[in-house]
Amino acid sequence: MLYIFSFLFILLSIFPTFLTKENVYLNHRFFLCALGFVMMFVLVLDYLIVKISRLKILFLISFLIFFISLSFISYKHTDKYRNYENFWVSAFFDSPEYHVTCQHLSKIYASIGKFEEAGYYIEKAVKLKSSFSTCIDYANFLIITGNLEEAETALLKIEEDMKGSKDLLYLPLSEIYYKKQDYKKALEYALKAY
Repeated sequence: MLYIFSFLFILLSIFPTFLTKENVYLNHRFFLCALGFVMMFVLVLDYLIVKISRLKILFLISFLIFFISLSFISYKHTDKYRNYENFWVSAFFDSPEYHVTCQHLSKIYASIGKFEEAGYYIEKAVKLKSSFSTCIDYANFLIITGNLEEAETALLKIEEDMKGSKDLLYLPLSEIYYKKQDYKKALEYALKAY
């Protein structure tokens, strides 16, 4: 029964990866299912120790090496998860051609005022995959840098092409119209966003 549980644990922890549109290898996706592999290893180890007592010391040493190795790897990677910036910079180094990592790296650069670098990474994210969220972040970047006309055009194009909920478009559009001093439209879109 424990074997089935371990196997199902591995499958269930890996399964959400296959539901995403991008099957990109990211380290954090492996860590959860690693627990299932450890459970399976311990069950096999327990079975072999009961059946073959001579191998007890060999398996104990193997387990200690395995445990110490995993502990060391875990310790070495703790800095990657310390904060938002560290996580996304590490994720970018693991997957530099993944649009989400470029998108978040752009936000980090924009937050510290490095707009040239932020522009490079948000444009790279849009080139890699022109998704709704990358286009919205690109428009927000244009607003921050003062390219209001281009941002307005981009957002209105998204609104025209998009089906379903458009609520995430309304706040940036309201901000654009406010900065252009078109307060009537700014209020209209702010109320839609609200």
